[in-house]
Amino acid sequence: MFKRTHVGSLSQQAGEQPAGPQQQAGPQPAGPQQPAGPQQPAGPQQPAGSQPAAPQPVGPQPVGQQPAGPQQRAGPQQWAGQQPAGSQPVGSQPVGPQRPADSNDSDVSAVSSDGDGAEDDSLGSGASAVEASEEEEEAAPMDVEGPGAPTPGECKVLMVNLAVVEARMNKATAPLGEGAYAKVWSVDLPGLGEVVYKEWGPGVASTSAFSSIAVGIMARGDNVLPLLGAVVGPGGQYTGAIYPRIPSARTLECAQNRVPRLPFRDYLLFFVHVARGLTTMHRACFIHRDIKPTNILLDTRAGHDANALVADFDLAVPSGVRSGEAGTTGFRPPEGLPSGRVAHTAAFDVFSMGRLLLCILADWADETTLGRVCSGLRSKKPATQVAARGEVWERVRSLFNPAPTENETNKLLDIVSVATQPNCLHRLPSGVLEAEAVSRMGDEVCAIMGLEGYVANLPHPW
Repeated sequence: MFKRTHVGSLSQQAGEQPAGPQQQAGPQPAGPQQPAGPQQPAGPQQPAGSQPAAPQPVGPQPVGQQPAGPQQRAGPQQWAGQQPAGSQPVGSQPVGPQRPADSNDSDVSAVSSDGDGAEDDSLGSGASAVEASEEEEEAAPMDVEGPGAPTPGECKVLMVNLAVVEARMNKATAPLGEGAYAKVWSVDLPGLGEVVYKEWGPGVASTSAFSSIAVGIMARGDNVLPLLGAVVGPGGQYTGAIYPRIPSARTLECAQNRVPRLPFRDYLLFFVHVARGLTTMHRACFIHRDIKPTNILLDTRAGHDANALVADFDLAVPSGVRSGEAGTTGFRPPEGLPSGRVAHTAAFDVFSMGRLLLCILADWADETTLGRVCSGLRSKKPATQVAARGEVWERVRSLFNPAPTENETNKLLDIVSVATQPNCLHRLPSGVLEAEAVSRMGDEVCAIMGLEGYVANLPHPW
């Protein structure tokens, strides 16, 4: 027997369901036991004894929506009778994610989410941050098994008090790196060892900080720099993030400037890795908005296959919720300009990946050259197209030995031409979901250059 769920005022449709003791707790029996008169809801009357023989399970209905009949769904998100076990009735849910009742007030605590990318509620609000008590001097041990190694099927993210981090970092020394939005420090934390603390500056809004943390939780993959922890300040705001330190890591820009240069296929393999990392983000409904050579880390630890990691999520946002200025000159699309009014979606990253591929081919990174060549590749004049392709081909031959064939280069330029269209809708291949567009780019590059099973053998040390 199904049990009717009583949800306070939501079980009473406006002017149609009597309040108080008239509400029945279970399905109405068929036949003469059906109460008549005031117990019958307003609306089309049904003859006595016409109740269905088998009761239908009914769950809480959304406010203001009266089902037209037994076939009417309760709404696009919640189906009738699918109230999660243990959840509170609709209308009494607390606003915003709440801190778990069993969390401890310690300097460091572990927060988990399902392996499929569902974000844990305790990370959704600044009020959920764990503040260190005034009497405690040392942090509690961190519940992880080595840097960047979460339990299979589970994502663990640590909430670390800012005072604990600052007590273990030496600001008298120069930071490992410094950018427009953050500084990067080396910190030795208990249970993790030497890690990287990315300290956000005042220019990073709280929403951007939250997005960076959310990306680390929901978009975990082999080609995304793993998030180990979120650092929380006294006011409950995120002040930075903790990532594993990879001493041998270099950026893709460093690899491009290396003399002698790496084999051409190595660079394209890194491009495929970046495409896979971005696809992980896009499937989690996040976009990066700042793909460029300096935001791609090459993990070249001895004993491991060289791997490219997408890093620096300071500008990452949920897809479709932002517009206006974002990205870096040379790699941002027209909608990323200050005058842009189009919502930023995965097409933003598709454009950046097209420019990145051209940068790998010809080692150009300035907006003037990249823009001119991309415009030539899209020109409707055959002579202009031939001139642009010839310029790239000559550049490739001068940079790499052995170099790709002219036919391979032209096929790669076909990808660049489509991905860098000014109109964001024209960048997406026909019949391909937006979240899979970058994955398709990586697959095409892999097929053109025969990279399936290819492993980059980088020198150690660099």
